[in-house]
Amino acid sequence: MQAIAGDPHTTTAQLGDIVALAAAGFRRIVLGLSATAYFPGAAREHLHAEPTYAMTDAAEGAFTTLAGQALNAEFQPFSVGGQLESRKPEVIQEIGQTLWEQRLDPHLRQLAASDPDRELCLLIGNSYNHAAFLAAGIARAVPDPSWVAVVVPKDDRPAQVALPNGIVRITVEDLEDLPRTHPTVKVCTAPLSLVARGLNILVPGGQRSALSSIRRVSTFLRQIPWGITVS
Repeated sequence: MQAIAGDPHTTTAQLGDIVALAAAGFRRIVLGLSATAYFPGAAREHLHAEPTYAMTDAAEGAFTTLAGQALNAEFQPFSVGGQLESRKPEVIQEIGQTLWEQRLDPHLRQLAASDPDRELCLLIGNSYNHAAFLAAGIARAVPDPSWVAVVVPKDDRPAQVALPNGIVRITVEDLEDLPRTHPTVKVCTAPLSLVARGLNILVPGGQRSALSSIRRVSTFLRQIPWGITVS
């Protein structure tokens, strides 16, 4: 028996494969995710094989994966890739506005009636700038910009995106306490690299996720792959 110390996410990366080969004579990939969101279709997070067996600490049916596309005026998914760089900020803002109108507003209205403690959605992009553009787009559509929060860099670098007045600005250190410190926020935008473990955001005083849904906006593809409603 050997004690394994250090970061378990890297130390045990091949442990399941080695144990399966030694014990059963077959190699098996064993993947463990710790409070990490799963984004089917995303470049880094997608599983490119159908799992044979999956074990979760959530009850069966505790989360569902839903289509999450936002459609433009021609009823087609927005296309960001291939656009001129000068055009991309406006397109991403249009995606944010349309997501609110087509997906987020109806979803959150339903939660306001059924489970108001979890009337919160995490919307993630590829970078700080993408998160800011998404927030600015949503602010166009919501009745109150203070419903929108955006994760900004924690250093003193100059802001590259002008955000509308009223949007709540937080850093990654503030994210976990967002439901307590800013209870009126309904949508938070952030870069994926910072919030892959965003399921640790809980309803104050409880162990339930404060996030009713997590949606990844892919600005490199012609689609917004998925919305994930979490337990």
